[in-house]
Amino acid sequence: MREHMLRNMRDHLRALDQIIGDVSAQRYIEASRLAEERLGMSSLRAHDAEHLAQYFPKDMQLAGSAMHRAASRLRWRPATRTSIARIRGLLKLTARLAELTATCTACHAAYRLAEP
Repeated sequence: MREHMLRNMRDHLRALDQIIGDVSAQRYIEASRLAEERLGMSSLRAHDAEHLAQYFPKDMQLAGSAMHRAASRLRWRPATRTSIARIRGLLKLTARLAELTATCTACHAAYRLAEP
């Protein structure tokens, strides 16, 4: 169980690195897709989250859910409008990315796995 959780957390970190890389390379649609597939609400089954969550304290379950919801909100809609609309969209995207990383930081600050 411990190793499974560590694998999931490391996969989350790899996904976050890729998302940030995609955003910095202006691959916004790819970043959005990756966020949903690897971290968002639709990723829960792949990570077997329901099985693991039952062993977490309630506040940790809530933190995990907040992270998955934040990842699902990390969407980019291509701007076919004005450059001002595009800038606003990018600002919203980076705010959502900050929200996502803040959920990770808060959980990792509050919880640690017990040593085997």
